Amino acid sequence: MFELDLDRLKGDSPHSRKGLKPLRDFSALVLLLALHVSGWSQTVVGNADQQRSQAFEAMMADPENQERSFEFARAAAAAGDLRGAVAALERMLRINPGLANIELELGVLYLRANSPEMASFHLRRALTSPEIPAPTRDRAQSLLSRAERAKTRHLITGSLFAGLRQDSNANAGPDSRLFRVLGSANSQLDVSDTGKSDSSAELAGSINYIYALDSQAGTELEAGFGVYNRYYNKQTQLDLNSLSLDFGPRFYLGGTDDPQFSVRPYVLASHVVLDGKDYLSSGGAGVNLRRFIDGLAFVDLSLESTDQKYRNSTASPFNSERSGTYTELRANLSRQLSASTRVFGGLSLATRDSRKDYETFDEGGLRVGLAVAHAAPFGITAAVWNTTLTAGVRRTRYAAADSNIDQNIRRKDTRPEAILSTTAQLNPRLSMVLSLTHTDNDSNVPNFKYDNTSAAVGLAWSF
Repeated sequence: MFELDLDRLKGDSPHSRKGLKPLRDFSALVLLLALHVSGWSQTVVGNADQQRSQAFEAMMADPENQERSFEFARAAAAAGDLRGAVAALERMLRINPGLANIELELGVLYLRANSPEMASFHLRRALTSPEIPAPTRDRAQSLLSRAERAKTRHLITGSLFAGLRQDSNANAGPDSRLFRVLGSANSQLDVSDTGKSDSSAELAGSINYIYALDSQAGTELEAGFGVYNRYYNKQTQLDLNSLSLDFGPRFYLGGTDDPQFSVRPYVLASHVVLDGKDYLSSGGAGVNLRRFIDGLAFVDLSLESTDQKYRNSTASPFNSERSGTYTELRANLSRQLSASTRVFGGLSLATRDSRKDYETFDEGGLRVGLAVAHAAPFGITAAVWNTTLTAGVRRTRYAAADSNIDQNIRRKDTRPEAILSTTAQLNPRLSMVLSLTHTDNDSNVPNFKYDNTSAAVGLAWSF
């Protein structure tokens, strides 16, 4: 077993933060050369591990190349050379701090090396990055629970977000004043009922709790709690407050250090308040299947079914007609192409069986995206920034026509959406998040045809 000096490897001293990059790079290069000279390379050759040997030579030929260091670390870890893999990944973080996937992989390596304190350090740093996808975050939480199991069976993590948003069409009002009512396409809306721009404040938070059961397989009880609040400047009738929770065990299959497959049945509930009045309550159950592949890719499947109860109000006297069973299947895939580049995609299928057929629908969605970690522009922060581009489309088909609108037209909506977001890590726990979103809801019923462009900025704090 081995231990590496944290302060020396992290480069977190005051001198290292003042930009002594050549000295840090030189010291890391010396460390790698020392491993090579001390007989490590002879072990590689002796074991005929050509892949690791080639990756090492490629890294030494271009020590500034992060991708070659990443490839070597992967090859070394696969060959059981934990010391070499850790040295390569630690050096990557000194050059580009803030790579959450590298922090996660270091946590895995230190667990394998029976160094739980170092594993906890890196896993907690990975969890403070708001841009990592939910399955990866859950994996990091599970590994952190294993690293700290000797001290406690309880693990609590979470995040807080506060931001401002500007929408070109905050109320999702139709683009045109022309709309259909009782079969007529020539009715006109009041100008106040069309799309209106507005600004709003967002406040959100989440808490995740894990209790490690007394099981060698690593079975855990997981609970999640989330709140979301949005307050508008002018369109106050859209003020939204919601809370959600879920609870259930997660069963792991595979190695005890880093199991790659898990199953989680759970129950869930949520409540939504709109303009200070009860709007929607739901409760149900679901199951999640998750498979990680070599730590670089995952497939995540979730099936949920909930009983939704919409509440009537003065502003929405027929809201309860939407009540019914809502069932959704979600599939998400992700692949880490390199140390700094990830591709992902998702597919969703949903159906709602409402009290009224014209509120019953089937829906399908597809999305793809690219996430890239890159140096901060003009070097304004030491840590890397993460930029993500996501494009998706959702298609909704209603079961029957709404006679109040047009008895001969069944509503069909096609909703493409594009999101560009950047996360700038300001310190290990605090990040700034900027996003730009465009949505275009194309409907065969003009009452529901609209588009919206929004820009947002906020601060995310993780613990």
